[in-house]
Amino acid sequence: MIKKAFAVIKSNPGLVVFYLLYTLAYEVGSVLFMPNDYANNKDVGVMFAQLGKIYLFIGVSGIISLLVLSGAGHMLAEAVTKGKTSFANFFPGIKKFFWRVFLTMLLIFAMAIVFTIVLVIVGFILVLALNIIIKIGASGVQNTLVVAVSTIVFMSIIFLALIFVLPLYMLWFPAIFIEDSNISVAMRNGINAGKKNFGKLIGILGAIFIPVIGYLIYTFLTTGFSNKENSAVFTTFTPAYYAFVLVTTIVSLFVLPSLFIIYNEHKMRYAPIVAKIEEQGEGGIVEKGEGSGEPHEPQST
Repeated sequence: MIKKAFAVIKSNPGLVVFYLLYTLAYEVGSVLFMPNDYANNKDVGVMFAQLGKIYLFIGVSGIISLLVLSGAGHMLAEAVTKGKTSFANFFPGIKKFFWRVFLTMLLIFAMAIVFTIVLVIVGFILVLALNIIIKIGASGVQNTLVVAVSTIVFMSIIFLALIFVLPLYMLWFPAIFIEDSNISVAMRNGINAGKKNFGKLIGILGAIFIPVIGYLIYTFLTTGFSNKENSAVFTTFTPAYYAFVLVTTIVSLFVLPSLFIIYNEHKMRYAPIVAKIEEQGEGGIVEKGEGSGEPHEPQST
């Protein structure tokens, strides 16, 4: 997969230049609009001014990111499916895919909120239950156990969600761009492709999270999270942070094409089956199972 992603990058150097320029612009914006000493500032007026700059940056960068994702996604789909792309495809991609990308991001945001609410409810019930069940003389020991068990359960839920749920949605965007389909169809196709390529997607998740975990461990070991100046780990502009940005940028250059390649290969693998079913007409389609969404040949009688 890495070789195929490298081949796409090598054949389309414009994608690399475009992505690097976008990353550089984002980091420059972060330095200008994300204050490094926000947590330590005791002047209320200055704090509100800094907060305004933060929200302004988040809003503007969010809109720009949606535009870039719409245009660059179209370019990447062209590169993967046809071998070549050019910047001329960027603005048509925005015109064609922006609203689908925007609505998809809203759905992802809503799903994240629901997941957070579920976590809060589970956490509240868990802490309440543990306070009732765990009866150890010293309250300090009891509180320590409650916090420890709650933390373990929380981390387990998040870990299981990342491992078993996130891979099913990683191919949602590639499905939108490659299939040129609506959101619901793209989600269904993306989930089906995710099931068939679960192992590959787990590997990609590992490539994404290893630098993040490494940076968090390094920050904890060198500064600790008790220092307010370093509590905002990803907005503290240090040499380690820029090394982290460099590593994640390089990883992303291979991850993004890999996701599109995986989905396109999945599509091509099942395209002959779909074509054969379509030739036989609607009467030849046999449901494999409710919600499976996988095409297959009808059984002969």
